[in-house]
Amino acid sequence: MRDCKEQTQMKHTFTREQIKRIILEELEKSKVDDAAEEIVDELEGMLSEAEDDSALKRIYNKIFKKAEEENLDADELAIRVYKRGKQKSQFKKILGGMALAAFLGGAQAYRDVQSQAGAQADAAAQTTQQALQNIESQKSTDALKEVGKKLEISALYVWSLDPAKGDEAAGKFITGAQQNFPIFLDYNAGRVEIFSPEYGVVLKLKNDIQKQIDQGITNKKDLKPMISNVREPDISKEEYAKIYKQLYDIPDFEPEKVDKEDIGGNIDKVSAKSKGGIKFMKAGRGQAYAYENYQLSDFVNAELPNNPGLSPSQFYMKLFNEVTGQNI
Repeated sequence: MRDCKEQTQMKHTFTREQIKRIILEELEKSKVDDAAEEIVDELEGMLSEAEDDSALKRIYNKIFKKAEEENLDADELAIRVYKRGKQKSQFKKILGGMALAAFLGGAQAYRDVQSQAGAQADAAAQTTQQALQNIESQKSTDALKEVGKKLEISALYVWSLDPAKGDEAAGKFITGAQQNFPIFLDYNAGRVEIFSPEYGVVLKLKNDIQKQIDQGITNKKDLKPMISNVREPDISKEEYAKIYKQLYDIPDFEPEKVDKEDIGGNIDKVSAKSKGGIKFMKAGRGQAYAYENYQLSDFVNAELPNNPGLSPSQFYMKLFNEVTGQNI
């Protein structure tokens, strides 16, 4: 009677959770066993002793692929494949005298190599992506934007017709009441500030790039300079400054003279004397800007005030190479 009671108590030593866990473990083992059997049966007729390492690689590849597909423990699956493989003639020949530990070590080494290959593939993909981004950054429209930004910075075109003005003459923007540009007054336009000759060169390059984009050029490397004659300057920037006002009939800046009879038609006079080579831009009420177009600057071919030693054509090529990444 006592023995029966003890046996009854022993039958109930497992809790419901423990029984559930045991069942799940058995099901998992069954899944691993089925997967191992499937791998061995599939590869048995395909393996050859002549393959040596490549045969093992095929086995390892199958193990890790199956483990990933069915969410199985790869090490446990490798153990089951090894044990089942030992029961198959061709598998047994491939495994030879290899111990289980050696088989598992080989599996781990294979996994490490694959991980490294994956990392290299990721790095290659990243490099490819970077290359694509670099290609994107080589678009002709990027060169156009870069040139366009230069036109928006008026400080790049500061200059003076008076070489004695030091910083102002050297192209440095002066804050305060001092003048940063040659100035004259016009009755209709108001105060007219003249940009340095560099402005017309930059504007021409922008227009030249835009023309080629309109013709279908999409990459920087395919852009071409649209000037043919690149030459040294014929006169120095100091000499040009001395004759500039006389050359283009630029009026003196006399702020006390504001009547139409004094300053009326000044822009027209300058435009006529320069044969349309000096262009004007309305900047707002009582304010305008002027600049030499490239054709005029190239015709005169003076040294540029903010790019010592360079003629307009030389500066054009310098800027072209800078924004396109070429070396022409």
